[in-house]
Amino acid sequence: MDKHSRFWLHYVFQDARDTGQVFSGRLIGLLRERFGEEAAFIEVPIPYREGESTPPSVPLDDPGPGACHTLLIGIGTGGMVAYNVQRRAAFLGSSLIAFCPPPGIACDTMYGPRAIFYGSKNGVYGTSLLQRQSSKAGHLPAQMYGLPSLIHGPRLALYAIAYLVGEYMESEDLSRAATGVSGR
Repeated sequence: MDKHSRFWLHYVFQDARDTGQVFSGRLIGLLRERFGEEAAFIEVPIPYREGESTPPSVPLDDPGPGACHTLLIGIGTGGMVAYNVQRRAAFLGSSLIAFCPPPGIACDTMYGPRAIFYGSKNGVYGTSLLQRQSSKAGHLPAQMYGLPSLIHGPRLALYAIAYLVGEYMESEDLSRAATGVSGR
């Protein structure tokens, strides 16, 4: 029996320079095995111009009142693009899960729930600190984890990422899932 996502829409932001051309398709395939074909996934390629190094803005349709039922999944540089999308007025209240994003994503609650995963030994993020910020309602909208399985970037951690995204699609609190992946 297929499981059900708590989100209506799932956007996958991936920079092919970080993960290769097929990563997001493989990730979506694994998630569809778990959640069935009715789970709505939209791949959002990140278009770069020659010589451009900062992630561009990507045009997306306004989700309307469904923003709070939208999950933004960011892989590598796609995590920063998804973070910037979450900050748009039309996407306020959407949820974000990001893996190996570049520095600059804040673990706060201003724009919506966030779960951020970094490699815990890769030099840029040298901590395995778990950071949480609770909202006034007592939820866990901002979570940050350092995982050893991500130290070489997202490409080698496809199954761990698929597992964690799937867990987030079902439940907001990822502390048990992150502990299971890290072995701690």
